[in-house]
Amino acid sequence: ALMTAAIVWMLLGLFPARWALIGGFVAASQYLVLGVPFKMGTFGYWSQSYWGGCVAAMGGALVFGALPRLRREPQIGASVWMAIGLLWLANTRPMEGLLAALPAAGVVLAILVGRRFDRDTWLKIVAPTVLVLLPGFLAMGKHNQAVTGDALELPWNTHYEQYCIFPLFIWQDLLPDKEWRHKEMAIFHGEVEKDMHERHGSLSGLARTTANKVARFGIFYIGPIFVWPLLLGGWGLLRLGWARFALGTIALVFGSALIKFGNPPHYSAPITGLVVALIVQSLVSLEQRFRQGRLAVQGLLLVAWAGIGFGIVQSADSNYATQRRYRHQFAHELEAKPGKHLAVIRFGEHHTRGDHWIWNDANIDASKVVWIRDPGPERWDGMLDYFADREIWRIDVGFEPKVKPPLTHVREALLAD
Repeated sequence: ALMTAAIVWMLLGLFPARWALIGGFVAASQYLVLGVPFKMGTFGYWSQSYWGGCVAAMGGALVFGALPRLRREPQIGASVWMAIGLLWLANTRPMEGLLAALPAAGVVLAILVGRRFDRDTWLKIVAPTVLVLLPGFLAMGKHNQAVTGDALELPWNTHYEQYCIFPLFIWQDLLPDKEWRHKEMAIFHGEVEKDMHERHGSLSGLARTTANKVARFGIFYIGPIFVWPLLLGGWGLLRLGWARFALGTIALVFGSALIKFGNPPHYSAPITGLVVALIVQSLVSLEQRFRQGRLAVQGLLLVAWAGIGFGIVQSADSNYATQRRYRHQFAHELEAKPGKHLAVIRFGEHHTRGDHWIWNDANIDASKVVWIRDPGPERWDGMLDYFADREIWRIDVGFEPKVKPPLTHVREALLAD
């Protein structure tokens, strides 16, 4: 909802209210319901999982929405929203967010130079931006220090060094294997990541993976419905200065995806608002240039409404095909029990690597429920000592497909063993 609101706010800087609201509908329907990450996953995975791009898309919309307002006149409000958007990008997609912010920074610099750094630019653009960014970056440093021990090291970097072997860019070699303590992690990092690297190893493989990235981007961000206004009404985009800026920024961010190994659609999330703006401009052109253009626009939006119903049904079916809803149910059940609890998860042969059960609150020791993988008999004595104040439960996940796992109280049995 916040992402859609931010995109509508951005579009109000470029279009009349009617078209901005249509753009909000385009964003909500395409990215929250219809969008699929290309031949895999559920419809609308940005709204049906935590593996999404809504927060980064919101940050990008706030940054890009501030630019047309600041070009008209310096505004404290627009400057504050721009700074908040920059912080959102820095905390969600640092690399792609930086690439998206560079053209925006060029526009702001041109505004400052064009106004000869007058009093209004200092008071209404520079000062509000600094007053938001400075405490924001200090808070980021405090968070990094707490998680990684270094104010300048992001948690992702620490995770990458501990577990990952894939290189960041396609011209780099694989890193040595790490000491993974669990089978699921060894399979993912030691096999899936190696396979991802090998797919880029030949010219034909590189061509296929590049084509897949382009197709994946188009299917998710534009889709089979909104590609038509771009084809029929998008020929005049290059005549508009803001559209050239949008196309250049999209090319810069998506271009970075072509030189990296992995590129699910949410990696490019900072430019979501710009894609929507181009679709809306194409709808405007379609309505204005064709005799039945308004009817065509209305027809496309009706098809999108029908697609939303289809997407909702598909998402529900996809969610019920997994066991992750049971994790949610068990979490509520254990939270409702008195005392503190330890949920020990054993994974069976039907468990898939996308069905995650192990995650905890930041302060694990203070949590009412702690979730861990079964550590094996050689490590149980230490675990029993450490979690002596907790009731221990075992959940066997994936031993029978599409069946609710059993919840078993096991402390006494473990102590007896």
